[in-house]
Amino acid sequence: MKKATTLAERLAAYSAAAGVTLALAPDAGAQIVYTDVDPDETISIGESVDLDFDGDGTIDLTIVGNTGGGVNTTARFAVRVPAGGNMDNGVLGVDDVYFGDPDSIGAASRLSSGVEVGPVSAPQGFYGYGIIASLYAGLNYYNFIGEEGFAGFRFVAGGGTTHYGWMRLAVNADVTEATLFEYAFDLTPDTPIVTGATGVAIEPGPDGTPGTHALSNAAPNPARQQAQFTLEVAEVQHVRVEVYNALGQRVALLHDAALAPGAEHRFTLDAADLAAGVYVVRAVGERFTDTRTVTLAR
Repeated sequence: MKKATTLAERLAAYSAAAGVTLALAPDAGAQIVYTDVDPDETISIGESVDLDFDGDGTIDLTIVGNTGGGVNTTARFAVRVPAGGNMDNGVLGVDDVYFGDPDSIGAASRLSSGVEVGPVSAPQGFYGYGIIASLYAGLNYYNFIGEEGFAGFRFVAGGGTTHYGWMRLAVNADVTEATLFEYAFDLTPDTPIVTGATGVAIEPGPDGTPGTHALSNAAPNPARQQAQFTLEVAEVQHVRVEVYNALGQRVALLHDAALAPGAEHRFTLDAADLAAGVYVVRAVGERFTDTRTVTLAR
C-alpha cells in the first residue's frame, strides 16, 4: 500500500532544525538542497514512497517495493518515475540485461561517498526504472542488498530545468525492506553534485585564511546505541578519527586513511559496548586538529 503522505508533505512540517538545509557548497558556489530523513523512511513489499524534490507538487521519483509481477520474483525494490511522470527523470545505472527494453529499465549503481553525479555517457545512463534489489528464484540480485550506498538521480524541476542529486539507501539481506536515509540535489540547473555533499560550508580561519575542514556535532547527543557525525575537508589529506574516554584512553579508531574533498564523510560510533559517560571524538588531519564531545547514556 502507498504511504499515507509523501515524504515532501511530511518533511514540509519540519523546521530547519530537522536537517533540511540550503547552503553554498564550498567548492563551486553551488546551491545544495539537503534533506535528512528523520526518522529514516522504511519501505516494505507492497509499499511505496513518493519523492517531490523541489516541492512543486509533482512527484519526481518513487521508491517502490513489489513482487515484480513474475512467478519467480518474490521481492523487488526499485526507484522509478511514477505513471505519467517525466521520463527524463531517472536513476543513475547501467542497462539491465535481463529486460528486453534497453531504454527505461536499468540496474541502479551503488555509489560510494565523493562520486560525482552529472551528465554521463554509455554504458551509464539515467533510467526511469532503476532496480536496487531483487529476490529471483531464491537468489539475490542487484547492488543494494545488505549494503548501504548512494544512488544518483536526475530530475526536471517545475520550471523545466534539469537537476542532479543523490539519495542514500539500503536494502536488508532478506530483501523485505528498503530504507531511505537522506537525499540532496543541486539547485543550480545542469550542475553536477558529489554524493554525500550537503552544502555545509567550511568556515574560514580566524585570520581570514582559507578554512581547512568542517566537523559536525555528534547526533544524537546524548546517544544510547550509535552516534554519527560528518567531516568535510578542503583538500585531500590523510585523516585519523579516534574516540577517547574521560581517562584519555582510546576506545575506538573510526578512520585512518585519506579523505577526499567535496563531500561530507560520515562516521558512526558504535556505543553498544561502551560505558555511559562523556567521550571525545578527535579528528587529526595533515592541516587541522578538531574535537567534539558526545555523551553516552544508558
